[in-house]
Amino acid sequence: MLAGALLVGGGWVLAQQMVSPEQVAAQAEPPPPTPVVAALREGYLHGTMTMTATAVSSGVHEVVAPKALDGVVTFSDFAVAGEVQAGSAVVRVNGRPVIVMAGPFPLYRDLTSGDTGDDVLMLQRALVDAGHLRGTPDGVFGARTAAAVRALYRTVGFPAPTTAVAPEPAVAASSATADGEPLVAPVRPATMVRAAELVFTGALPAQVGSVVPVGATVEPGTVLASLTVGATELRADVPPEAIGPLAVGAAATFVGDGGAAGLAQVESITPGQDGQMQVHWSLEGAVAVGTDYVLTVENPAAQDAPTLLAPIAALVSRGGVDTVTVREDDVFREVAVEVLGMQGAVAAIRAQDDAGVLRAGSEVRLV
Repeated sequence: MLAGALLVGGGWVLAQQMVSPEQVAAQAEPPPPTPVVAALREGYLHGTMTMTATAVSSGVHEVVAPKALDGVVTFSDFAVAGEVQAGSAVVRVNGRPVIVMAGPFPLYRDLTSGDTGDDVLMLQRALVDAGHLRGTPDGVFGARTAAAVRALYRTVGFPAPTTAVAPEPAVAASSATADGEPLVAPVRPATMVRAAELVFTGALPAQVGSVVPVGATVEPGTVLASLTVGATELRADVPPEAIGPLAVGAAATFVGDGGAAGLAQVESITPGQDGQMQVHWSLEGAVAVGTDYVLTVENPAAQDAPTLLAPIAALVSRGGVDTVTVREDDVFREVAVEVLGMQGAVAAIRAQDDAGVLRAGSEVRLV
C-alpha cells in the first residue's frame, strides 16, 4: 500500500514536471497591457488666482467739527459705504443735527437776517445745490435765505434755530404812548444758522468712508466722518512674478471681513512703487474705503469661454497634426485636434472635424 501511494505521488510529481515548451512560453508572457486613460474636463486653461486688494477713492474729504461744536454724539444714521447728499445730517451732537453742505471753508460765525459777506454767499450757493434756494445768490441773508434754511432743517426733522432780533431803531422811536412815553417794542424771532450745526466739505454727494460712533466725545477739530468722492476701486500691489496670466477684463468676486461681497473686473495693470505691479479693479457692490477685500479670479486670462482641457501626455503629433486617442465603447480611435494653448501639464484643445466626439468626461489614452 505504501509503495502504491509512493507510486501515485511520484506520478503526480512527474506530471507536474512534464510541461510542454509552448506552455512554458505562454506562462512567461506578461498579460496584455491595460490602456491608461484620463477624462477630458471643461474649464479655463489657467487656474484660479486669489489676491487681496484695498478699496480706494479718487478723493477723500473729512467732516471736521467746527470751533463752536463740542459735546457727545447721540445719534448717527449713516453706515460705512452709505451715500451722503448735500443737506444730510451725518450725526447728532447733544441731540442736535450736524448738517453737511458743499463749500470751500467752514463757517466762522453764526448767521442771521441782515448778515452779508462771503460766508453768506457760500451758504446761499450750498442751499441752491441742495435744492432749497432758487435764484442767484447775492451774499445777503434775507427772507429768501431764511426760508431756505428752514426748509433745510425740515428735511432732517428739526426746526431751524432762531435768535431774538430787536426792532429797527426808527421803528422803536416811532412807537409811543398817547402821553409821549416810548413803547417797548417786542423782540421777534429770526431764523439763523449756527456755525456749530452746519459743516462744509468738498463735493457732494459722497460715500461714507468712516463715521464717528455714538457716544464719542466731540470737540473742535474732531473728524466726524470721512467722505469719499469720485470713482471707488479696488487696488492690489502684486509682485511682477505673481501677475502670471492675469489680463485686463478678467472678472472676480470679492468679499470682506464683514461679509460685503460683489463683482470686480481688471481695468488696468500698471507699474507701482517698490517694483510692484498695481492691479486696478472696477467694482459692482458697496465697499468701505480703506478696507481690504479678498478677490477670487476663476478665469485670470479672461478667456472668452471655457475650453476642453486634456493632459499634454494625451497629445500625439504626426506630420504637424496633433491628435488624441479617444475611447468609445472600449474601442480607441484618433481624433485630430487644434491645440489652443498649454499651461504646465495641461493643454486646451478643440476637435478639428468632429467636434461632438470630444466632450467633458471623454476618456483619452495617455502615451
